[in-house]
Amino acid sequence: MDNIRLACAACRILIYRLCNRIRGHQPPAPKKEKQVVCIGLSGSGKSTALALIAGEPIKEIQSTNGFHVKDVILSDCILNVKEIGGSEKIRKYWRHYYGGAQGVIFMVDGTTNEQELETARVAMFDALKDPQLCDLPILLLVTHQDMENARSASEVAELWNVRECQICFRGS
Repeated sequence: MDNIRLACAACRILIYRLCNRIRGHQPPAPKKEKQVVCIGLSGSGKSTALALIAGEPIKEIQSTNGFHVKDVILSDCILNVKEIGGSEKIRKYWRHYYGGAQGVIFMVDGTTNEQELETARVAMFDALKDPQLCDLPILLLVTHQDMENARSASEVAELWNVRECQICFRGS
């Protein structure tokens, strides 16, 4: 009896699709998928920011050990964001996760001290030297902007000499 119901359901679906084709209705084209890698030191806010963008709850966010993939659905495409943990132990393995990336998001905590900010700068420039990332577009995201002592994105860009970075990593 279950096999008969299953066969009837399959027939209904096929008839529905056939009728839609006859009437000129086509299924919507699938959205293009883009692969993005998201890196930054531990505590920079990668997991929280991606959860917010993906519309997920942020109450129980934990530091990433290894990597997570989040699908961020936009109006014209789906971003498959591969978030990679930022602890010192994991950073040496970042390069193993770069394959297929079409863009880079680097997150830095705007409230971090000078030493951590320099560590983050070195980590970003080291990552961008990799042949898999060197020609990709990069978004430098300075997080924790709601905190009173946070550096602005323009302050971090100036400290890190980002203009030079843009020139040097375009193959010039």
